[in-house]
Amino acid sequence: MRPARFLGMILHDIPIAAGLALLKIEGELDFAGAPAVRSALAKAADHGAVARMVIDLGDVTAADDRGVASLAAAVRQALVRHPALRVIAVAPDSSLAGALSKAMIPVYGRGADALRFIDPEQAA
Repeated sequence: MRPARFLGMILHDIPIAAGLALLKIEGELDFAGAPAVRSALAKAADHGAVARMVIDLGDVTAADDRGVASLAAAVRQALVRHPALRVIAVAPDSSLAGALSKAMIPVYGRGADALRFIDPEQAA
């Protein structure tokens, strides 16, 4: 899929495998890109075949409170609409990981750890 580009941010919605979606955010996670993040996350979550979602924030270079709050709100809304959906984030940056953890979103520092959470059999 072609990535969506916004001021300082690139957003990828990458189909990985049956039932698994990857939303990758690069650059700045801020107020300018917040609507695009909300929309992409809702679209991925509303796809009937998606049961698990990984939000990869490993290439986020800067994040402001509004961008993080928007991401957290989008995750909460997706979980309200789809209670069985499992969503986690990969965020090596400790301040971003802390902000998402406060929003009750499981956060892992490395992709391998996230994969174990999503599908322990694949991580073996």
